[in-house]
Amino acid sequence: MRPVAYISVVVFALLALMQLTRLIMQSDVILDGVPVPMWASIPGFLVYAGLAVLLFRETRK
Repeated sequence: MRPVAYISVVVFALLALMQLTRLIMQSDVILDGVPVPMWASIPGFLVYAGLAVLLFRETRK
């Protein structure tokens, strides 16, 4: 695996873990005074985890 692909997989995996942690811990996020709903972390987790898995599988071929 090339270094750039490895770093990208790690970054996407960390972002997915951050979204999952937010869901588990029920932490509030406020952007510019507007609270971000908890459900917004679900697609965030799915997208980041999916990108990490797809990139990992792509580089293993």
